[in-house]
Amino acid sequence: MAQKEQIALQEQEFARRELERTSAVEKLKISSDTEPQATRLDHQHELVAREEELHKVQAILATERQRHAAALAVIDDETQRRQISTSNLEGPALVWLWLGKSTLLSVP
Repeated sequence: MAQKEQIALQEQEFARRELERTSAVEKLKISSDTEPQATRLDHQHELVAREEELHKVQAILATERQRHAAALAVIDDETQRRQISTSNLEGPALVWLWLGKSTLLSVP
C-alpha cells in the first residue's frame, strides 16, 4: 500500500511539474505574441507624437507666412502712396518750371 501511495505521489508530482512547464511555455508564447504588438504600439505612439509636432510647426509656419505677407502688403501700400504723392508734387513743379521757362524766354 505504501508503494501505491508513493507511486500516486510521484504521479501527482509529475503532473504538477508538467503543468508548471506548460504554464511556462504558455507565458513565453503569450509574451512572444504580444512583444511585436507592443513594439508596433510604441512605434505608432511615436509616429503620432511626431505628426502632432509637425502640425504644430506647420501652423506656426503658416502664421509667420501670413504675417510676412501682411508686412509686405503694408510696404507695398506705403510705396504706392509715396509714388502717388511724388507724382502729385511733380505735376505742379513741372507747371512752375514751364511757366518760369516761358517767362524767361519772353523777357527781352
